[in-house]
Amino acid sequence: MKKGFLTMQEIVKYDNFLNSLSLKGFSSDELDMLMVLCQKARDQEDSIVEIPFSEIKTLASLKMNKTVKQFKESLDAMNRKLCQVVCKLENGPETIFFVLFPTFGANYETQTLRIRVNDDFRFVLNSLTKNFTRFELEEFTHLTSRYAKNLYRQLKQFRRAGEYRKSIEDFRELLDCPSAYTNKRFMDNCIKPAIAELKQSGYFTELRIEFVRAHKRGAPITHVIITFQPDKQIPGQMRIEDYQAQPQAPVKKNSFNNFPQNNYDFEELENKILHKEIGE
Repeated sequence: MKKGFLTMQEIVKYDNFLNSLSLKGFSSDELDMLMVLCQKARDQEDSIVEIPFSEIKTLASLKMNKTVKQFKESLDAMNRKLCQVVCKLENGPETIFFVLFPTFGANYETQTLRIRVNDDFRFVLNSLTKNFTRFELEEFTHLTSRYAKNLYRQLKQFRRAGEYRKSIEDFRELLDCPSAYTNKRFMDNCIKPAIAELKQSGYFTELRIEFVRAHKRGAPITHVIITFQPDKQIPGQMRIEDYQAQPQAPVKKNSFNNFPQNNYDFEELENKILHKEIGE
């Protein structure tokens, strides 16, 4: 990462719908590559996005010693898993199932990846002003465990509240718990190490996990509650989430073609909010 200011290219931002999907079987590296694709496809509408292999490797903090053929095989393996992710939308009486990226072509000669976001999935990556998850790509890729990465995404959705609460069934599904694991084995072997890694990373302060148990024989776990210190708004800084609630600026008329034109620029606003110092 370049020193100085973060750029918009280093921020992952998507609709919270993505956090409701279970990314089954994704390795740590594959999760990194997926977040890179989400970042690169953001606000691209339905256009084809071409990404050099070298850029994916750099942004995903992958080992650079893989041959082109090996890297292409890694991308193909990730896409096969993406095709198995069940994306389901309820729209009144209609139920829609779709894949995230209907176009996913890795070119061996040009060393580029071509992707296009599904039309039904565009809302997840385009024109996001509320109900979104946002985090720094570098933070995500520096985590090593896939459980820590998945938990990190889930917690970032609740960065303002500082509390994450899920039933044990939903939690196991979202964190990709092996079906053969008991709840105790899942917590001991997967979640507690993930919590320890997140604590060590310093990305969350005062991170704690609590298990809610049923009042019956065996006291089985029914819910998981994770708390942490919520993000604090910097004095004088306006969040994107808050901006929608503010009174809108007066509308003015363009003298050339007489169409309504607002006095604010969301892209400029977001740049101001997301640009922060990270060192000299």
